Amino acid sequence: MADETILTPQALTGPSTHLREVRLEDAAFLSKEAGHCDVARMCGSIPTPFHALSAEGYILCMRARARVRGDRLKVILDGDAAPAGIIGLHPRSDGAWELGYWLARSHWRQGHATRAAQLMLEEARTMGVSRLVANYLEDNPASGRVLEKLGFTPTGERNLAWSMGRLGKAWNRRLVLTL
Repeated sequence: MADETILTPQALTGPSTHLREVRLEDAAFLSKEAGHCDVARMCGSIPTPFHALSAEGYILCMRARARVRGDRLKVILDGDAAPAGIIGLHPRSDGAWELGYWLARSHWRQGHATRAAQLMLEEARTMGVSRLVANYLEDNPASGRVLEKLGFTPTGERNLAWSMGRLGKAWNRRLVLTL
């Protein structure tokens, strides 16, 4: 990375980004935006099409996982209003937590992923999380740049990962962050 500056909350500028808990009424947004082929193909577990009933089931499942395992799933808001994407923290069996996110196409390249991830890192710190991992598909280098700006470092691990949006495997890279 050419610029070694790690972003802090004070360094985040540009349009306001907020997070809120996912609600069942967000299913239409998930169905439309996450299910778009350009978005789903950059994720592992999002199918395309992503029907509204499936999105409702996903939200209910994530609520149950939050109660049992502590998963966090938040809507990324552009300002205080429009949903821009989803971001989550998920516990792993090795003691680390995994960070994942996606943005609606209309919100790409505006800094929302970076700002939302910074907010989730703050939440992880308050939860006592000490190690995070994140993955990105090699043909989505913008996602890797977001993670590196936040202080994640590449592990050198590269593997073929399943993508529901592709109905096949794609090369995946892993990064880690110690809090």
